[in-house]
Amino acid sequence: MDFIITTNAHLSFLAALPGQYPNLSILSLNLATHPRVMDVTSAAVIKWDQLLSLSVGGLSVHAFTHIATIPTLSFLSLKIPDTLEMVLPTFLESPFPALRSIAMHSAELSFSSRLLRLMSPGSALRSICIEGEEDSTAVHTWEDIIRTVVGTCLSSSLQCLSIEDYKPQNVEIDTAEQELVLPGNCIRPLLVFKNLTNVCLRVCHGIDLDDNLLLELAMALPLIQTLILTSAHKPRLARATLASFVSFAQHCQSMDQLSITLNARRIPAAPTVKICNPKMRILYVGLSPIRTKNAPKVAAFLSDLFPNLRTVINRYGDCREDETDPVTQLDKAWTQVDSLVTLFAGVRAQETRRMKQLPTNG
Repeated sequence: MDFIITTNAHLSFLAALPGQYPNLSILSLNLATHPRVMDVTSAAVIKWDQLLSLSVGGLSVHAFTHIATIPTLSFLSLKIPDTLEMVLPTFLESPFPALRSIAMHSAELSFSSRLLRLMSPGSALRSICIEGEEDSTAVHTWEDIIRTVVGTCLSSSLQCLSIEDYKPQNVEIDTAEQELVLPGNCIRPLLVFKNLTNVCLRVCHGIDLDDNLLLELAMALPLIQTLILTSAHKPRLARATLASFVSFAQHCQSMDQLSITLNARRIPAAPTVKICNPKMRILYVGLSPIRTKNAPKVAAFLSDLFPNLRTVINRYGDCREDETDPVTQLDKAWTQVDSLVTLFAGVRAQETRRMKQLPTNG
């Protein structure tokens, strides 16, 4: 049941739900910031003991302790409004035995870290989604939440991980503050999760990546399909280069979407052997620096590695209206790259169709 609560009448309906639906297994509440929502929600939730999926905006300590004991609960989503302070229990004994997916949205990432620490070590979580709205999350907060994820989850279980401290549409483009840039070593512990297929780390001021770390990442995560390592602001120093794309093309054959900021001013030498990933479709380059005169060479380099690449998106292009001409030199260069790789992919597809239509000998 999916329900939007905005009025006192809705609260009365929610309070009556346990009596009307005692065997309810799926509950999703789209909560407005009504002052009594958490109290009424908590009173209702403690009356259900066979929930499979629960999405709410906050619970009392008593209600949270109750859902932690439900043997069937496999999905939990908590979206805490800015106006609400949710207090967590200090200890839970063998909590959430069936939980496989958790999503947490709160003003601060540190809340999600505290919640994860309530889980038993060796948890079989398959999916973790954490969203914050701080925009300027301290490095130690990121370090803490990554340590918590690694210390909580079985290395063989986690498949999807998403941690965001900003939303692109909510942040104006600026230059990253160096003290808020996440050191690359901070994400290295995540490489123990060999079965990851989707990773999203949106760090407002960026991650200090280099080619060696990205090679290590590509080799450690062979099953990765979507990798998003983005920032909202211009990097003061982008140490990773276009050579990192060779690593992903070689070691991540299932990858179809990659979002990363790097230095595209120089074109590396082509690999001595043919390396390509035909599955790659979408490349997001954020505010990656590039020389306008090199745009055709960059497009050719990318097209060789990713022959079916259809879209190259930059941060400026992502923000402006459709059909609006690029304004900045960076936007113009990457828009040209996008047009060329699309053209190259179309020509390849046309040539493939033509070859298939040719009569075979014999």
